[in-house]
Amino acid sequence: MANAQPKTSPAPAGAGAAGRRPTPPDWWRRHFTAETLAGYALGPKARREVQGLLKLAPLPRSARVLDLCCGAGRHAVLLAERGLRVTGLDIQPGLLEAARATAARRGVELELVRGDARRLRYRARFDAVFNLFTSFGYFATEAEDLALLLGVRRALKRRGVLVLDLLNKEWLVRHFEPAFSQPGEGNVRRVINRLSFDFALGRLANRRTFVRRDGSRRSMVLSIRVYTLVELRRLLERAGLRAERVWGGFDGRPYGPDTFRMIVRARRIK
Repeated sequence: MANAQPKTSPAPAGAGAAGRRPTPPDWWRRHFTAETLAGYALGPKARREVQGLLKLAPLPRSARVLDLCCGAGRHAVLLAERGLRVTGLDIQPGLLEAARATAARRGVELELVRGDARRLRYRARFDAVFNLFTSFGYFATEAEDLALLLGVRRALKRRGVLVLDLLNKEWLVRHFEPAFSQPGEGNVRRVINRLSFDFALGRLANRRTFVRRDGSRRSMVLSIRVYTLVELRRLLERAGLRAERVWGGFDGRPYGPDTFRMIVRARRIK
C-alpha cells in the first residue's frame, strides 16, 4: 500500500489528520481493484521482490506457503513458478479472479481462497506465511492486528516462518512529505497522494487521486497503522512469534531509520 517512496521533507509537528473526515474502518474492502493497483506501477517489482524474499527466508522446493492478502497474485504466481505449493488468501473476489487467470495463463497451480485475514482457520499447515506490500495495519484496532498474527501462528508449522514487508515508521517520521505524485500504468496515467499522520493513533492516512489517461479522476482514502520495530516485536511476542531478523529492503540492505522498508522475519516460537 505504501510502496511508493516520496521525496523527503521535514516531519509534521503534530497530528496531521486533525480536522479531516475519518477514514471508513473497512476502506480496504473497496479500495483494491485492478485500477487502484495499476496506480502503484507494480509490474517490474514483483520478480525482484520474490528473488530477494527467498534469499531472506530460504525454503525447500515444494514447501507450503500462504500469501496472506495476496491481491491479484503477483507474488503468489511467481512463488508457484519456483515450485512452492502456494495458497493465496484475499478478501476481494475480483482480485482473486485476476490471480486465477494469471496462474492459468502461466501454467502454475495456485490455491486461491477468499477470506478475512483476521479469521484464519488453518492449523499447522504452512512452512511460511508471507504478508507483503504493507498489507498489515489496515484494521481499526491493534487488537485486530493481533488477531491476524495469532491466526498466522496457528497456521504455521512448528518453527514456521512469517515475513512481513512494511513501511518503516522511523523513516516516515523523519522524512514525511504531505503531498507527492507518482506515475501509474495501464489506464492510470498518474496518482496524486495527499498524506497526513495522526501521532495519537499512529496511523497514516492517504487520499489518493487516480488520474486516468482520458483525464477523468477517481479519489479514495486509505488508512494504515504503522509500527516501529520495537512495537512490532512486542506484538509478535504476544502472538507467539519471535522476530529474528530485520532488513531495510528485499535486497538485504541493513535496516535503519533511513530505510523506507522494514522487512521482518519472525518464527513460530513453539
